[in-house]
Amino acid sequence: MELKHNKHDVFVYVLSFILIIGLLIVSNVVTNKANGKIKYAIVTIEGKQRYKLNMNEDVEIVLREDKYPSLLGEMIIEIKDKKVRVKKEESPLHYCSLQGWVDSVAKPIVCLPNSVVVTIMGQELPDNDWEMW
Repeated sequence: MELKHNKHDVFVYVLSFILIIGLLIVSNVVTNKANGKIKYAIVTIEGKQRYKLNMNEDVEIVLREDKYPSLLGEMIIEIKDKKVRVKKEESPLHYCSLQGWVDSVAKPIVCLPNSVVVTIMGQELPDNDWEMW
């Protein structure tokens, strides 16, 4: 028994191929745009966005437990060479600092014992939406 393709089958094959190629192109463009426009590391403490740090500037910020009661001790967040990391922190297993350097919008640094999350944003954010402490 031999399968024969009619013109509708060929149309479905071609349309499927075009859709797959289109989705791959769109996915690649969106990923490249997000990674190419990384501008800020957002530091959220106790559920509130506290800092907006420029990823193009090398900087260290020190978070202290007297200012943020959820911290288990002093925490240092460092930006260098357009990457961010938790350089020093106090927690039982030190998962925050073990995550190392991050430069992707898809990979946040999560410090649950300290209620701190560092997220990289791929677009510029308005200044009036932030509490700077």
